[in-house]
Amino acid sequence: TNKATGNWTFYYQFDDATLINPYASANIPGFTATSPSRAQQINMSNTQTFSGSAVNEFRVNFVRVAYPGTEPTGGKGKVSSFGFQESGLGLLPQNPLVEGVPQISLNQLGLSFGAALPSGLTQNAWSFQDNFSKIIGNHTLKFGGFFGYNQWNQVNGGSLNGVFGFSGTETGNDFADLLLGAPDTFHQDSDTWIQSRVKTPAVYGQDSFRWRPDVTVNYGVRWELGEPWYDAKNRLQAFVPGEQSKVYPNSPEGWVFPGDPGIPRTLAPTQLHNFAPRLGVAYAPAMTGGLLGKLFGGPGKTSVRAAAGIFYTSFDTDWQGYEEGDPPFSNYYVSPTLVYLGEPFKSRLSGDNPGQRFPVPPLSPDVSFASFLPIDGVGYQTTNVTPYTEDYNFTIQRQIAKSTIFTIGYVGTQGHHLFSQVDYNPGSAAKCLNIASLYDAVGEPGQGCGPFGEDNIYSIDGQTFYGTRPYSVTSGRYLSQGLLDFLDSSWEATMGNSSYNALQVTVNKAVGPLQFLAAYTYSKSLDDSSQFLDMINPFNYRLSKALSAFDMTHNFVASYTYQLPFGRLALSQSGVLHRALSGWEVAGITHFSTGVPVTLSESDDQSLCGCGSLGTSSVDFPDYNNQPIQFYNPRTSKGFQQFSTTPFSREQLGQEGTANRRFFFGPGLNNWDISVFKNVHISERVTLELRGEFFNAFNHTQFENPVGNFTASNFGEVTSANAPRIGQVAVKIQF
Repeated sequence: TNKATGNWTFYYQFDDATLINPYASANIPGFTATSPSRAQQINMSNTQTFSGSAVNEFRVNFVRVAYPGTEPTGGKGKVSSFGFQESGLGLLPQNPLVEGVPQISLNQLGLSFGAALPSGLTQNAWSFQDNFSKIIGNHTLKFGGFFGYNQWNQVNGGSLNGVFGFSGTETGNDFADLLLGAPDTFHQDSDTWIQSRVKTPAVYGQDSFRWRPDVTVNYGVRWELGEPWYDAKNRLQAFVPGEQSKVYPNSPEGWVFPGDPGIPRTLAPTQLHNFAPRLGVAYAPAMTGGLLGKLFGGPGKTSVRAAAGIFYTSFDTDWQGYEEGDPPFSNYYVSPTLVYLGEPFKSRLSGDNPGQRFPVPPLSPDVSFASFLPIDGVGYQTTNVTPYTEDYNFTIQRQIAKSTIFTIGYVGTQGHHLFSQVDYNPGSAAKCLNIASLYDAVGEPGQGCGPFGEDNIYSIDGQTFYGTRPYSVTSGRYLSQGLLDFLDSSWEATMGNSSYNALQVTVNKAVGPLQFLAAYTYSKSLDDSSQFLDMINPFNYRLSKALSAFDMTHNFVASYTYQLPFGRLALSQSGVLHRALSGWEVAGITHFSTGVPVTLSESDDQSLCGCGSLGTSSVDFPDYNNQPIQFYNPRTSKGFQQFSTTPFSREQLGQEGTANRRFFFGPGLNNWDISVFKNVHISERVTLELRGEFFNAFNHTQFENPVGNFTASNFGEVTSANAPRIGQVAVKIQF
């Protein structure tokens, strides 16, 4: 502390950790991995008091998190030693250091195994913040600014050894298909890198105005620069229909990059008009007579608050990672046809092989895209803007007697331009049905287009159809090799909207040895997309509006602590018996809530859209006849059934399912966590704590949501639950 320079504070934190995970990439033993990490933080702050009414606060902070990546220790080895061919159309692992058993999933049995896959990141975050406060009469003014610079460096190899999925398409049994070497899906990628950067400057000004002794008004405005993330080496891409890249001229039309005409380094323009006003009012009634006096009960016992504001946010770095791994920087290849396990680049349906796609060709302006096609990547939408919310609330808080505080309030939030994902290349059902009718007309029923046939090339009756998507072919440079330009692809788009409205009630009571806090929320949350992988309907955005995946209508939580009166049983207030019986406390958290919505789907592509390969399908849902759904207790129902399936039926071929994505709820929650503990003061400096804790103390089964996939054999059944009762004891010494 220095009178001239103010009060200085310095802080440094260093944290090293290593995780040894026996089930890093599998749910059966044998595929272990280690994951080291290091976190550091440096913080420096200065507080300068200029006078009794003027204070300045300055802070500098740096955080670094380094996670070099997962190192597989189980399942490693040459893939040829596991029966795979490593030449021609065989499996070519992309990193010899982590070569091992490919990732294999048996979807019916729910089993997965394979060597762990590397994924590392380093995050650096610098921030500089200054706040100046000044009191002038009834006004407390505050002004400030913030500047942040964030780096997010990631290397990823999610499927360097290949990933195979088995669902029983060949024989009806996934394990039998594995023995035959007949997978349903295959994808593989090369090492991918991304070096994201973003700057986040902001300035604000606000005033807390004591309008009257019982009324305070807070108002202000904040401005933020809305800069999208960019890559240090411009390894990002967007999709703009009709535009041919100048940066990589061999790219298919529409697949463009920073530096192309109209494409900035950030892909979408930086937003300069992100002004966020806020307003709040606090009212503490001081009257003791009249109607209001009877209602509020005198000075100091009631407060009324209301507030509203706009709040901007930055783009989520997690989903920025979906921009990595795309052509021509690296390759994330998804097989467009059924292949063999031992030779995953050889078609088992025809002699038209997809062809080997690895290794990835060196990056250059004239790089060939032949090994990358067809593309099924994510393209950033160049019209994206900064996501924001409109928040508002109204709260009344009331002191009841001396030991109880009662609060009731209304809280609402409207989200706009939320980061989401939407198909820009959905299949045309009409085109697919037309192709099928042409095959039917020449006596080849079932040979034409149908579910999952959006990306095939059809030649019939003198006509050739290159897939059914609007952008199956844009440039068509490699059609002679049987390669389309685009498969199912999506935009990262700020087109999501949401709404949340809630009644919130809390009671806080402390009396004698009892402390009690209870909270109840009655709410409803709606959105177009609950998360990035919850894709939006590409044909009619409004049809995606549904209950949020996390919506919970009723939620009650109570926490409590009670000092047990055992010490009174001792004949004396001193001695060994009193010390053993006194000081015991019981604490707990009780949670009752309704369930969260069941997410419906139908994974058979009856819509002929071919959508959702990069997330949940946005159009393939079962048909719903609008009849009431019956709900059952999974504890007593046959097959752990939770809801009746008779109101649902298979969607019509070439049409979207009529059921809403989410409109009814799964099982609720009834959970008690209880702990008993005692503090023993051995000396002035030494305290011994004895503690016993029980989670889900009454061992009430907490079911997770039932299966919502209509095509699954266990549709409507509960297949999993949260942990049963867990008990633990602990002894802690503080000195």
